[in-house]
Amino acid sequence: MQSGMSLFIRLMKRLLLSALILSSCATPSKIHQRSVNRGYEHSTAIVTLKVSDTVRINGKDSIIVRNIDAVCPDYQAQPTRYETRWKYKIKVDSINVIKYQTKWRVKEVVKTKRIVDKVGLFQWIKIFIIGFFSAIVANFIFKIAKTFV
Repeated sequence: MQSGMSLFIRLMKRLLLSALILSSCATPSKIHQRSVNRGYEHSTAIVTLKVSDTVRINGKDSIIVRNIDAVCPDYQAQPTRYETRWKYKIKVDSINVIKYQTKWRVKEVVKTKRIVDKVGLFQWIKIFIIGFFSAIVANFIFKIAKTFV
């Protein structure tokens, strides 16, 4: 035979557990508010609906078709977690591609700058020949200038 206190404790545990379960259930208003908080926007659009009625006139069936303009909100489903992951992966991949292209362009510019600034053997020889002949011309001019002084 169980004591009254242990029966009371078990009953209270069950009551608290059921109250917790009932209070945490998602009601439609909570679901709607959560979707609004996550970015759902209400948009109303006038949609033309085609309604057909069957009317019996003099024992014969007649179909009456009429168009009704009704305001129907557009439902935009929230993206699933896989769609979100896919968009994130596409974004990260495009950022990585841009980083790689930028890195490649910088390396290309540095390489061309280095090639432009690089003075090769032929250019050194050309500078030496120009300097040698300009020294001979300057020496010749100084000799001529000494004879006149």
